[in-house]
Amino acid sequence: MRKRIGALALAALVAAGCSDGDTSTAVDDARVVKITMLDNRYEPSEVTVQKGQAVTFEFTNKGTVNHEALVGDEQAQADHAEEMKRSASGGHGDMEGMDHAGAEGVITVEPGKSDSITTTFDDSGSFLIGCHVPLHYEQGMKATVTVT
Repeated sequence: MRKRIGALALAALVAAGCSDGDTSTAVDDARVVKITMLDNRYEPSEVTVQKGQAVTFEFTNKGTVNHEALVGDEQAQADHAEEMKRSASGGHGDMEGMDHAGAEGVITVEPGKSDSITTTFDDSGSFLIGCHVPLHYEQGMKATVTVT
């Protein structure tokens, strides 16, 4: 999986998604998938994308605490969770003292803010988006990305 990370500043893409759960938009042959971060869940929680297509996951935090997003396989999720446990200095939901420096493909989004991750999936299969703020992933803050 190749990753290109950066903020997406396209005001036109902030419009509400379709009611059937497909909140994607085509932009320059890339697919944009809008994901809402709520307190301890992502909406939608399942997304299907095509192998080889650039996909921008646009995250908007409508929750009350910071949330993060990591796109990767189960091993990447486990590795990042371990890293977060080692760097945690606060209690539940406390991001202070947690170091994302050098963690490629990880974003932290404050309440009321948005950020994005752009990636191209080179392989078919199942991948995950996870929030590893203490206890969030364990409480179900993850989404499945199926690559066909």
